[in-house]
Amino acid sequence: MKQLRNTLIKQSLTALTVSCALLSLQSCAEPNLDQETAVTSQGTVDLGTIKLGTPDQVFQEATVTFVRDPSAQANSGGKRQYLSRADLQGGQYMAQVKNGSCFEISIIYKDKPLGREAAEAAMKMLLPEGAPPQSRVDEPGKNPDALYFFGDEYLGDLTFADKGARQVRSVKLTNISLLKQAQADSQSEKETLKPLVTKAEKENASSH
Repeated sequence: MKQLRNTLIKQSLTALTVSCALLSLQSCAEPNLDQETAVTSQGTVDLGTIKLGTPDQVFQEATVTFVRDPSAQANSGGKRQYLSRADLQGGQYMAQVKNGSCFEISIIYKDKPLGREAAEAAMKMLLPEGAPPQSRVDEPGKNPDALYFFGDEYLGDLTFADKGARQVRSVKLTNISLLKQAQADSQSEKETLKPLVTKAEKENASSH
């Protein structure tokens, strides 16, 4: 009986050791990512995962992929703006963030414009899950850009590099309601600061 008990104990310990080894191998095989943000410990994030609604935390932690724009305009009205390094196609991401998530994303192709079909695909990749289907397209006319509507929620904008509207210089996708809120907050901030700016200008003029 004692020998049988010792054998069972040894078998249990062996099984436990094998299980621990498998768990260790599995953890090594998985990428070192934050489960919520998909930001690596090195501070990078796959640009293909960036969409409207991406948390501000992603841009803050992905310090190798994104850098915050320090300009006053980029930070007015309580919003933040982050700029990426160029992607493989030469496009630079510009993300506008407010109230903890991204409400507008632009991809700017400075060096080499993108074909319209590819640009449309890139724009649609920026839509969040559950976004309504494309409902309307306003081709260039009075407005030089092509505007894409996805229900009443999202607005896409393609800026062209040629008169034939075949080569795209920039792609932009916006959450319409959040953009309006950001614009209203920026205007409110300007009105609040206006008396201080006027006072500073008067003081500066009187000192000369």
